[in-house]
Amino acid sequence: MQAPLYQVKAEFFRMLGHPVRIRVLELLQHGPVSVRDLLADIEIEPSSLSQQLAVLRRSGIVTATRSGSTVVYELAGGDVAELLCAADVFVVPSRWEGFGSVLLEAMALEAPIVASDLPAVREVVGDDHALLVPPDRPDALAAAVAAVLADPDGAARRAARARERFLAAFTIDRVADGMAGFYRRALAGRARPAPAPAGRRP
Repeated sequence: MQAPLYQVKAEFFRMLGHPVRIRVLELLQHGPVSVRDLLADIEIEPSSLSQQLAVLRRSGIVTATRSGSTVVYELAGGDVAELLCAADVFVVPSRWEGFGSVLLEAMALEAPIVASDLPAVREVVGDDHALLVPPDRPDALAAAVAAVLADPDGAARRAARARERFLAAFTIDRVADGMAGFYRRALAGRARPAPAPAGRRP
């Protein structure tokens, strides 16, 4: 008998309660990845990665295969995006963030966001597209989640604005255009002649 959707959703989001697990799922969305490559990308101790992979494996979200000394992980099946779309709220209780790429996925899929108020998070979501709470404040986090659930219309409006922000600034085309513009400006600056020293004519 197949588990009801609410039970699947609850198990999935309970399992996502660690930034390393979220990053692993992001990487595996593009196909199978070896443990060696996961370590190179995530840059944590092998024992810590092994613990988080074990949680994902027990949850049935990922599978592992061994070929000689190489262990490769891949998604067990199903579409993570479908679960994000079905979410009432997407919670990112980080203590730190280099860049909130998982937030971009939630924004693209119009999932209401509750996240830690960190500089990298605010850079991604902006000021009024998510509910932001201080890190390490479980009481504030719980209150924000309750606020989203109590006001689904308001949460939907924030999520819609977040998707608009994603489309305006964070699609692959937008990012590529921004990088190309940056390099054009940098090269143009290098091409300018150096100013003549003070007191001397060119």
